[in-house]
Amino acid sequence: MALMLGSGMTLPQATRLLGEGAENQQIRRSFDRINRLVADGTDFPKALEGEAQAFSPLFVPLVEVSYASRNPVVILNSLSTFLRRQDNLRSEVGAALVYPAILLVGAAFMVIFLAIYLAPNLAPMFSSMGQEVPALIAAMVRFGELLAGYWFVFALLTGVLVGTLFLIWPRVSSRLRRFAFRMPKVGTVMATLSLARLSRTSALLLGSGLPLAVALRRTAELMPREPAGDSFTKAAQQLEGGGTASDIFVADSRLPQSFKEMFRYGETTNTLPLVLASVAASFESRAERQMQSLTRLIVPLVTLVVGGAVAAIVYLVMGAVLSVNDLGTL
Repeated sequence: MALMLGSGMTLPQATRLLGEGAENQQIRRSFDRINRLVADGTDFPKALEGEAQAFSPLFVPLVEVSYASRNPVVILNSLSTFLRRQDNLRSEVGAALVYPAILLVGAAFMVIFLAIYLAPNLAPMFSSMGQEVPALIAAMVRFGELLAGYWFVFALLTGVLVGTLFLIWPRVSSRLRRFAFRMPKVGTVMATLSLARLSRTSALLLGSGLPLAVALRRTAELMPREPAGDSFTKAAQQLEGGGTASDIFVADSRLPQSFKEMFRYGETTNTLPLVLASVAASFESRAERQMQSLTRLIVPLVTLVVGGAVAAIVYLVMGAVLSVNDLGTL
């Protein structure tokens, strides 16, 4: 959109081309509806509000701010860079977790195969020789019988579990998010990303011409789940009371010293939009490095755990098989 508007296109032309070029069908339909509303004379922010569910939570309010600013193309360019970087980070995390997920699924299928096919064929060998069936083989046989006899119950329970999780996911995700922030390594990455998002959003709002107090308050409202968001609200209140916002941030022990010093400098020199944009870029790069380091740790760890569990099961099963051969030679 920034490129199209910057080249001199009108809003109806830009929204029409965006709809035609969108690969996602939901996005395409949304832009088609937006285009019809804009062509009929509806303000772009009003037309966009009705399709907010199709976009990123930050997209609609920041586009509204950019539309009201003196230079929407610059704001839209910054917004596109920000959203693209967020998508890249999510893609990197997803790609890094594909291999562990494949390992877990493969291990689950192997256990099911052992329980349904291999263990039931091994158990009679021990019984025919008057030997007690090993505990692992017996447990797998019982598990296989449960799967074969009550598969519909397992399927029903799985469906109920997925449906329940879908219904309560907002509350569950909030708790998981709070837990993740307290975890070593993971919490560090999430805190860095959180502060990067807050800084980038504030920079975009300030760049659109909003006063500092309004920009800080609006940032907290747009990102209510970020742990440091309450400090942005307090900083806005401090400004409205005649104080300086940096005093609030300096007193917040959750924030890194580099952010506090940079914010104080930007507030003192009246260059906060530029300073916060630079801070956001720095924290985004740092989070990317931390994420890469974390995934390099998680992937071999999951591989070791899953591989070790599978190896232990195979070792015990093969030990049982070899013991049957030993009995047969006696």
